[in-house]
Amino acid sequence: MKILIIRPDALGDVVLTLPMINALKDQMPDAQIYYLCSAYTRPILETHPSITGIILDDFEKGENRGQFLSFLNKIRSYHFDVAIHCYNELPYALLTWRAGIPIRIGDKLKVGPNIFYNYRVIQGFRSFFQHEADLNYRLIERLGLHVPSEPEYRLPDPSAPDGAPPLGKGRILSKPYIIVHPGLGRGNGNIIWPETKYRELLLHLSKLGKTVVITGGVAEKDRNERIGQGIAGLINLTAKTTLPELI
Repeated sequence: MKILIIRPDALGDVVLTLPMINALKDQMPDAQIYYLCSAYTRPILETHPSITGIILDDFEKGENRGQFLSFLNKIRSYHFDVAIHCYNELPYALLTWRAGIPIRIGDKLKVGPNIFYNYRVIQGFRSFFQHEADLNYRLIERLGLHVPSEPEYRLPDPSAPDGAPPLGKGRILSKPYIIVHPGLGRGNGNIIWPETKYRELLLHLSKLGKTVVITGGVAEKDRNERIGQGIAGLINLTAKTTLPELI
């Protein structure tokens, strides 16, 4: 069986699909699992033991008709049996329907995309009492699979490919440390904690004598510098790591 997982957006959301994918692979070991993702998140997925292959999202949400048709032909060529929509947006729902994928699973409550799904699941993303990893599990329950009691992520081996030691070895890894990641990427309407609150947290940890490492991408560089300014012992790795190094 060939299965397509669709989540071509943010890093954190992609990571939170991994427990679902691992449960899927554990219970269907012969399944070939492909992941439609962005180029940015590819390093997390391309060496993941549960994932057969990567399909890069290059059709810009169907805004260009020529790109959409080209991408549609590409998806058709794989002859997928199942599409699991972890990213419920209309162009991707239309894509899998037009590609003739027999089983298309997605969120019943997402008006628009849901008309192209034939296996619908109530995920309830508006509930603050459900973790996103658990909401993703609901998608594979629709296939009759059971949900593990503890989620497993199985992130790739963080060793540098050239044999070099991991970033910070001897400087950071020689003693216990706490990572704080204040960023939320593009945000997209999600609630982000204020800078003042993150600064309060970092000051508190510093007073407790903890070694704190602050991380983030290029977009968060200025914000993280403000948050960590003048805090004793802080190690700021914002925009200084690749994804494998961050892992």
